[in-house]
Amino acid sequence: MTNPYEPPSAPVSDQPSKSRERPWFVTVWLWFIIVANGLTALWYLLFTHLIQRSLPHLSGFLIMLFGVACVANVAFAVALLRWKRCGVWGLLLTTVLAFGFNYWALGLGSALIGLSGFVILVALLNVGGERGVWPKLANC
Repeated sequence: MTNPYEPPSAPVSDQPSKSRERPWFVTVWLWFIIVANGLTALWYLLFTHLIQRSLPHLSGFLIMLFGVACVANVAFAVALLRWKRCGVWGLLLTTVLAFGFNYWALGLGSALIGLSGFVILVALLNVGGERGVWPKLANC
């Protein structure tokens, strides 16, 4: 029987294996998603009354719901940082919902801007084909 208090015989590394390294531009984009959605969620949740003043056709509930979707986007981007493919599917769901909301509330231009963020993410995840990030993502 081995002693569980002895150090391991093989060196332990905190660094990810070479096969799971993420390109820097994917990491930067994921952090951009986290920061942008975090700040947007704060804006929606803390300044609902100001948004309603400038867009009176929106109810406070819808604005708060959009803030919650931004919080969900943060969670989905963190899942991607942890190599979980469900982060992509969650971001796709919120992007489709946000596209409809933005189109209704703000017009096609704003809706397309929101859609472009997801398109950029998918493109970045697929850079490198089989050596890219997408094939390395684990199912949730």
